[in-house]
Amino acid sequence: MARTNPLDDLRPVADASAVRRMITTVREVHVADAIKQYAIELVTATRESTDLRLGASPRATLQLLRTARAVAALDGRDYVLPDDLQTLAVPVLAHRIIPTAEAQLGRRTTDAIVADLVHRIPLPTDRQRSPYDTRRR
Repeated sequence: MARTNPLDDLRPVADASAVRRMITTVREVHVADAIKQYAIELVTATRESTDLRLGASPRATLQLLRTARAVAALDGRDYVLPDDLQTLAVPVLAHRIIPTAEAQLGRRTTDAIVADLVHRIPLPTDRQRSPYDTRRR
């Protein structure tokens, strides 16, 4: 019985120019100042949390915003919503933080800690919302 390598059947799904176009598209997604401030507040909250020995770094803020831009582009939008940050906070931040021993003993996961922070940090108000947000105000 001959075995075949499954990697032999792989074919590229994009070429270099397509990847460059995707990168450009994501970089052009607008992030309102209020959304940037909201991202900073979320990440800062991880550094101030009593459940965490080590919070997320400023670089985590950049990654959260980059990921939000990509999600917005994939959703067909040219702007980021606060909802994007709320949805992405756990997958982007939870692996970048270290819980305290007490939090671990209390079986609090980093996912749960970040989710709690997301619920506690107020969303930007309507006046701060992106001018590109076409949802009803």
